[in-house]
Amino acid sequence: MGWTLRDLILTDPLLRMYCAVPDGGSVWPPHPGFPEGTRALPMDRTGPHTLWQAAEYVMRPLAIVARAAGEYGAVVDLDPARFTIEVDRAGRPTGRVVAELLPDADGDASLPDWLLARCVGRLADRCVTGGQEVRAWLRAVADHELDETVERPEAGTVSNTRSISQLRLSELSSRPTASSHAVWLTTAQTKRLTGQLVRAAVRSGEQTAERVTQWGRTLPDIGDEERIARLIHRILSRKQFRRGSMEGYPAARAIQDMLPAIKAGEPIHAVLPAFPVKQADSGLKAFGALPDFAEFAFLVRLKELHAAVSRIYEPGLRVTLVSDAQHYRARPVEQARAYAEKISEYIRLAEASDFLELRDIDDMQPATERPNRLAAHIRALTEAFGGLDIATDPVGTLRRSVLFDPAGLAASAGQAASQAASQAAGLVAQAARAKLAALADLAAATGSDTLVVLADLAAFAGSAILASSTASAGAAGSGAAASADAAGLAAGPSAGAAGSGRAAGSAGPTALAGLAASGSGVAALFSSLIHSVPVPLPDGADRSDWSARVYADVYRTGDSVPPTLAAARSAVLRAAWEAAIRYVAVLRTDQELGHDQLPGAHLHLTAATPGPGQCGFAGLGGSALLPWHGTAAVDRYGVVSTDFAISLLDRAFVPVYADALGDSQPWFMAPICATDVANTGPARLSDAFLDGVRLRRH
Repeated sequence: MGWTLRDLILTDPLLRMYCAVPDGGSVWPPHPGFPEGTRALPMDRTGPHTLWQAAEYVMRPLAIVARAAGEYGAVVDLDPARFTIEVDRAGRPTGRVVAELLPDADGDASLPDWLLARCVGRLADRCVTGGQEVRAWLRAVADHELDETVERPEAGTVSNTRSISQLRLSELSSRPTASSHAVWLTTAQTKRLTGQLVRAAVRSGEQTAERVTQWGRTLPDIGDEERIARLIHRILSRKQFRRGSMEGYPAARAIQDMLPAIKAGEPIHAVLPAFPVKQADSGLKAFGALPDFAEFAFLVRLKELHAAVSRIYEPGLRVTLVSDAQHYRARPVEQARAYAEKISEYIRLAEASDFLELRDIDDMQPATERPNRLAAHIRALTEAFGGLDIATDPVGTLRRSVLFDPAGLAASAGQAASQAASQAAGLVAQAARAKLAALADLAAATGSDTLVVLADLAAFAGSAILASSTASAGAAGSGAAASADAAGLAAGPSAGAAGSGRAAGSAGPTALAGLAASGSGVAALFSSLIHSVPVPLPDGADRSDWSARVYADVYRTGDSVPPTLAAARSAVLRAAWEAAIRYVAVLRTDQELGHDQLPGAHLHLTAATPGPGQCGFAGLGGSALLPWHGTAAVDRYGVVSTDFAISLLDRAFVPVYADALGDSQPWFMAPICATDVANTGPARLSDAFLDGVRLRRH
């Protein structure tokens, strides 16, 4: 056999995270997280107490090591009688197995899947008493480790997941194995990294300006001021800056917005809602509440944009970053203040203080009428939903909340002017109830945590409200027309229902109904907020591990669930429900007072999907997540991105600490293959990897 396991570990650093080999009385290579050394422990001297997390510390490493060895044409000795694990001096598993290779006498280099499944299954029977975790892990092995038809993610790449609800939390690693392979950047390395990122951004901005200037020579003969506005619009359309489509922000709109500043020779004032707080409540999205390397990189991208615009228009940009840290959600003041102070520190580190400022949205808007109006909206929503309990009946609560929303009820009541209209509304409501009941049955049949079904419920109920109110307006006319709408509703959120809304065209109550039915409704916002609330943590529990259990089936709170777990899920559901009510109340208050628009700006940037009159800004290029929604990651290609913390742990990313945040939380995560471990001393990031860190170009 051409390979030894030492060769494989040196060739594939991923194996170093999960595998070691016997080396006299110790193991090799040394584990970077245990400087006092480790030892091998035979499985026949262990039991459930030692292997309290067998899925993470034994079965997952075995499967990964066996698969990796098989890819190199080697066969791992998986005789259950010889299983050996690595433990620290206190006897706790480190997350690595101590393995050997079998002689390849017959030239057969394949590792039969049934061998791994048989050995792992026997290990589970012998060492684990809690069956639920083992079954979930074995499903993961069957789906991802043994099935050759499943495309596995490339090592060192981020997930590009937009919502944490898309992750199979019960099957992801949430334990501290990766944490014990953490590395520290020296002060010199941190300075080098931030400096090279800023310098590269300035160079890129200047190069972008040169290319745009060349493009500008093809423009027709127009005035200098309009030409400047068109060139800046072209810069904003470049891949590294653009988020979403530019259809809602055409060149004509850009000229209209920016021309006053250009004529006055002043910096173009851009407003960008950003940097509220880090979503670290559960530990599944982010490891800590402070901004990390992703937020810094976002600011560096703004530096690049400013450099490009300044080459075209010397006064450049003046960017106001508007934080809504306490506006939509009630959060600890200390948390919001610490986050904002760190962002201000990053602005200085990015050498952007000359054009960037961070302001709180509540400091920019008059508050005279707001408290009373906000309290009235919260009270109205709370009273309307008084008979609902999101913890015991999540599907029914989401379904009925759209029907009980005061905005929708006001629209229906205000438009019920005639007997015919009332009958039409009744037909629509009858069809709506039938459809909602069918969707509720579907949710129950497929599992009460089925988010797709819940989203369908919320979306359909919203369209039912809108159709009901427009039918009540009488503009559609007869009961026959209402019957047609009802038939369409019974089939689903159809074009017929939407068409009737357009035909009615009411600007009053119908608009209120649209508000209730849109994404600003409580049901719609609830599904967005549920993963952004605190999770009650039992004494002694690991936060990420416990949160993964809570969210793995968060809508299941019945008698079949252990009481502590059910109580935590109920608390999460109620907290998200209250947060959604407040969020909707804030949206409606701001709309009434005109606070949903920020005046005084020449350019309205948005880090979210842009609407009409907004220019989408992609701070981290093609990254699917905003920096404050996840954890900073630098992938195997050196590209700065954002991903969920639990996904990064599962993909063998390890924490990288730096002076910028200290030991409170990682500054970013890096793939294990980017680290080096000497025979002595801690792990470190390779110089070649650090030199290649960069912002995404598209």
